[in-house]
Amino acid sequence: MQSGHKKTLFAFYFNSGFREVIPIYPLYAIMFGEHGVSPFELSILFAAWAATGMVLEVPSGALADRFSRKWLIVLSGLFKSAAFLSWFLWQEFFGYLGGFILWAIGSSIRSGAWEALLFDLMKKWGESQNFPGTYGRIRAAATAGVGVGEVCGGFLIIYGYDWVLLVSMLIPLTATVPFIFWVTDTLFQKKSAQSTYITLLRDGLKESVHNRSVLYILLISAFLIMIFGVYDEYVTPMFREKGFSLQSVAFLGALVYLSQSTGMMAAGLFNKTSLSRILLATTCAGVLLMSAAIAEAAFLVVSMCLCFCIFGLCSALFGASLQQVIQTEARSTVTSITAFGESLGGIPGFLAFGLVAQYHGMTGATLATSCAVIILALLFLALGKLWKIELHNH
Repeated sequence: MQSGHKKTLFAFYFNSGFREVIPIYPLYAIMFGEHGVSPFELSILFAAWAATGMVLEVPSGALADRFSRKWLIVLSGLFKSAAFLSWFLWQEFFGYLGGFILWAIGSSIRSGAWEALLFDLMKKWGESQNFPGTYGRIRAAATAGVGVGEVCGGFLIIYGYDWVLLVSMLIPLTATVPFIFWVTDTLFQKKSAQSTYITLLRDGLKESVHNRSVLYILLISAFLIMIFGVYDEYVTPMFREKGFSLQSVAFLGALVYLSQSTGMMAAGLFNKTSLSRILLATTCAGVLLMSAAIAEAAFLVVSMCLCFCIFGLCSALFGASLQQVIQTEARSTVTSITAFGESLGGIPGFLAFGLVAQYHGMTGATLATSCAVIILALLFLALGKLWKIELHNH
């Protein structure tokens, strides 16, 4: 691989990995609670986060197909940093709400853009066959970054939440520096810039409906992957409810994310795996989550880590499968539509989890979540057979 290509891939790894070394991650739900936010109000905040992302997801995806994916990714770091600034300045419900809205804007303009830019760059280099492994490793870097951030949060919390928030503000800005200097938009995208924004938006929407393989993965994202995205926000409160200390919660959260990262790292080893087998593996993750709900101490930690390791592998394989089956130039748009579906499902998901947790605690809500995962994975297996979908990454 050429030196310039290695620098570009390093920029992707660094932007995805270091961007997520956020020490406030394992602590913000607990911080909200200490500032008077109830479990249901917490879910309202998460739902507002998802709703903002849902509204902006598809338009920003089409924007990334029409203009610069690179600079949208850089801009997203500024919005994420501003989100933590809002939490630092206004430590009450509406300050947290403003932070989530800023964070959602940043995530939306990045979502779809970086996957599409990476795929097109590798296609240009003649390396598209290696995309599943590279994609999985870069996503693993992001998840590992979350784990490192959780460890940092465990150490920094002794100085108080304000210090943790200040460090969190600096990380997304630093993560964009190599991306600015070593990444360029592809010639493929420059050619698509001749198309109008409306044309690309229409083409992306059309493919998401008429390409049955894309539609299948979109539905999986909206209903199944979404569940883990929702539950991800409640892992540390779950540990806290089980009696772990504030510092140990941060370290255990890091362990869970590092387990998820390990699963993503392994995606390249399973790039011939069919979607039906990925769904069976997701069912196993649901069973492990159920065991975590009823377990205590070490067995709880082991079950949770294994669950998220399998989920990390499955989510990376689903994402790689999507990029392989997109057939139009509206790659960012289609990817963003899939993320839109996940955000759309996340709104009732957050509210439902919060409602159950309000009356039955994190344990009861975790048990309900595991049942939903198992049922939906089996339903999608049946739908795949009905639609005769048996996709492999290649």
